[in-house]
Amino acid sequence: MIPPTTRRRSGPSFAAYALPAAAVLVVGAGGLLWLGGVLSKKDGPRPLVQPPGTVAVPLSARAVKSYTMLTRDDLWDSRNGRFAVTFVPPELVSPKMLTRMDQIIGRVLRVDKSPGYVFTEDDFLPKGTRPGVVAGIPAGKRALRLEAAKVQGLIGLRPGDRFDLVSTVPIDPSRLAGRNAMPNVGGAYGGLLAQQMALASGANGQKQANVRVVVQSGVVVSPVETRAVPISTMSLTQGARTQTRPVQEMVIAIDPTEVAPLTEAMAINAVLTCLPRSGRPDDPADSTTPGLTADLTRVPGLSTKAPQLTLVDHIQGECRELIAVPEGEPAGE
Repeated sequence: MIPPTTRRRSGPSFAAYALPAAAVLVVGAGGLLWLGGVLSKKDGPRPLVQPPGTVAVPLSARAVKSYTMLTRDDLWDSRNGRFAVTFVPPELVSPKMLTRMDQIIGRVLRVDKSPGYVFTEDDFLPKGTRPGVVAGIPAGKRALRLEAAKVQGLIGLRPGDRFDLVSTVPIDPSRLAGRNAMPNVGGAYGGLLAQQMALASGANGQKQANVRVVVQSGVVVSPVETRAVPISTMSLTQGARTQTRPVQEMVIAIDPTEVAPLTEAMAINAVLTCLPRSGRPDDPADSTTPGLTADLTRVPGLSTKAPQLTLVDHIQGECRELIAVPEGEPAGE
């Protein structure tokens, strides 16, 4: 007789123990977070309580670029649902520190502002300033966009930095002398022109350059930025196409009388060199960069009593010649 098959009694499964244990861990972790204040029964941020004897000072809630007009959104802390403020003891509040919203909202920033910082009067431009690039143009000056590739030494300058611009145009005295300009100049003008031409050409008669200071004490309005410039191309297979190329530009502010000389230098593709000025407070603001004409007084035997001359390209029919005209006098017909 064969004995009946013995059956092994199965115990509780792993899931029967794992699920209750996980539930206990979740409940316990939630209780610890609630006791620690991380979780709250109330929705939304906890109210901000001002300590007694302190002054509430507004803060910047986000990064704001210079020349931007501040609004309510720049002071609103959206994460906590309240205005960004800090509480400062009265003895630490400086006279320049702005403590009211109406002193901040509607003002135009002079510099970039990072989040979490207080506002001072030095952060803003004068009241009534319009926002945008025009806010960085000093009163009485004109703004101009320059390509960084056309001006040497622009890289690294920041808004508010001052500089001078020098224009350099190569000249060939031998070719200038071959155009028979000297016979039209006589008297003291001819002698002065001959001395100046000899000084410009040098003793060896090699190719020289005409150097002019076209900008004095210019101001950087905005640093070098990359801008996409549209370019139109035409092909037989694809027709007209519009593409873009990146161009690095800087906005500068110069005197109105310097707009024409600088534009002229750029039109003839002159080499423009930027000369940054000192940023120290003791640097004289009225200092200038002298041009080459100032060095003529140091040349022995060179008379400077006659006025400075300007060469005018005179064309009449098939005859073309250079005529020396004193500066400030119109050229003859």
